[in-house]
Amino acid sequence: MTGLLATARERWGAWDVGTRPPHSTVLLAMKREAAKATTAFLLDDRGEVVAVAKAARSGPGDAVLEKEAAAARSWHRNDWPLVRSSCPRVLDLTGDPGGRVLWLSAVPGTSMLVSYLGAGHLRRRGAVTADFARAAAWLDALQEQSQGERYSLDELQQLMDGTFAAYGGQDPAVQELFADARTALAASCPDGVVSTAVHGDFWMGNLLVAQGRVTGVVDLELSVERGLPMTDVLKLPLSYALYLDTAGRCRPRPGTWAHLVGFEEVFLGTGHLARAAAAFVHGRMQRLGLEPASLRAFLPLVLAQQAVLQRHDPVAADGYAQLLGVLARGRRTSWVWSPA
Repeated sequence: MTGLLATARERWGAWDVGTRPPHSTVLLAMKREAAKATTAFLLDDRGEVVAVAKAARSGPGDAVLEKEAAAARSWHRNDWPLVRSSCPRVLDLTGDPGGRVLWLSAVPGTSMLVSYLGAGHLRRRGAVTADFARAAAWLDALQEQSQGERYSLDELQQLMDGTFAAYGGQDPAVQELFADARTALAASCPDGVVSTAVHGDFWMGNLLVAQGRVTGVVDLELSVERGLPMTDVLKLPLSYALYLDTAGRCRPRPGTWAHLVGFEEVFLGTGHLARAAAAFVHGRMQRLGLEPASLRAFLPLVLAQQAVLQRHDPVAADGYAQLLGVLARGRRTSWVWSPA
């Protein structure tokens, strides 16, 4: 970490960060051993975070950082006010192949995941409602500022067909779910869907909160300027569901993916978590001009997209296959298949 600190001090003036220079570094614990990059916070002499450094651990890590740098620069080029105020900008991309370092400006706030994992948080309806309301305010602003050309129905059908083909799968119930999704898409979106900027990994860990609102959104690796807005709309409640076992809210069932039970509670249940997720999703859909019935198309699509993205991780890929199977067999009891 001393090398990172020395580099940052040397380049600080050229980066024009506008804060006090870095005084020390703190290494962020990696989420898993397979992480392709190590993240370090650079602190000033008062202990305030003034920049972030992501150091590749391998050649594949280089590609991840280069992709994030390109995506962040792309978002900032659009000059969307929300992005300027709450998303990190690229300060530099340094280092040799196999050891690239991405330098980012700091954004304020504490990860929403911290409070989510806190004792009793998920039992308090008000706390859960506040999480979704804060995320909704930020996402609504992003989608409003970045609205672009509509996706035609034909484009949406091509996206869906390509995703379902990439997923594959042999479960007859899931294939029937996909067939129903195609029917629902054609019936509910004859005029297509508006396009917006999409973060791509819009979950609690990437949302920073301060003073009762989302003040920062980080990790732009999967972000695009023009994408399907329902990707972000569904990613948050999906993540809220899949971390319930980690938070101690529910216990995994033997022989199933550990996160499956949380998915069932949020997407197939009727408790306050399911109601909060449904209100969040339906509220965003209304703003986007989407019929509630279109959710029957978009939820299977987003789950299949996530399964394809996780193919490098056999456990997660199989887990998403289990989610699709459970949804296929239990969807008639889900709020997704009920009127808003």
